[in-house]
Amino acid sequence: MAHFKSVTFKHKGKWHNIPSVIDGKERSEDEARDIMLKRGNIGPGFTDMNTAIRSAKLKSRILQGPGGKGKAGALGLRVRMTR
Repeated sequence: MAHFKSVTFKHKGKWHNIPSVIDGKERSEDEARDIMLKRGNIGPGFTDMNTAIRSAKLKSRILQGPGGKGKAGALGLRVRMTR
């Protein structure tokens, strides 16, 4: 199963989480941030870094599914990046 690494960064006073894998390719943190900002695909963000990091960790646990075996599909979850 492909892994998911979240990149957390501050932009315009808000903290944002984005994936490090974009278009099927692992990106550096700087490259991922630049791509997502250019596409305008970063969402509303969080007011503080700790909340953003907690959210990223929760998403990771959800994507791993029960038992941490990568069975998010069993929960009916789908992750899709849009341009």
